[in-house]
Amino acid sequence: MTLRQLPEDDQLSLVEQTALCHPAVHSVELSSEDEIRVEVVVWRGSSPLRTVHDITAALGAVLPGVPVRLAVSAVAYRRRATTLLAVYK
Repeated sequence: MTLRQLPEDDQLSLVEQTALCHPAVHSVELSSEDEIRVEVVVWRGSSPLRTVHDITAALGAVLPGVPVRLAVSAVAYRRRATTLLAVYK
């Protein structure tokens, strides 16, 4: 069985695990239709563009040929004991 033949749930799990392994990622949201769509929340102080580049390269190595669209949706930062999110545009 090749990676492209993995069941969709396994592909989504692998994408989620790969994204969460990046130290700049706070959280991940996944959806799937024709392609896997990944929205990540990154920690303040990290580079969103660099994070997307790193995760895209890792996913290309882990799931070659599987269409994945990756975007940063928000930036997380801590204020005292609370984690706040700012929408990233």
